[in-house]
Amino acid sequence: MTDGTGPKPLRKQRSEWKPVSPDSPAWERHVRDGRLVAIVAREAGLYHLSISHRDHRNHLTRYPSWDEITDARSRFLPPERWFAMYLPPDGDYVANHPTTFQLWECPEPEVQ
Repeated sequence: MTDGTGPKPLRKQRSEWKPVSPDSPAWERHVRDGRLVAIVAREAGLYHLSISHRDHRNHLTRYPSWDEITDARSRFLPPERWFAMYLPPDGDYVANHPTTFQLWECPEPEVQ
């Protein structure tokens, strides 16, 4: 979706994102300890990206790293829009997918 000119990673990315299947909103990238999956959706007109990691045995073993998250954000989401990982109050928190992070489009913050 974008030209991939986002932040430079701390660790060199050695593989490219590839579509999981034709016409799928899901992309995968193989990394040294497993694979990442990123899913891009639009909900109520706003972008939403989910990114998760599974090891070579398909087990949920770790969260995606900051470099992996920012790489997916710069590749799949519009560069001029703002995104956040929301942390709701404990009582409203739902973690259906233990190693998945969600990026949600949000309004540009006002600088004071």
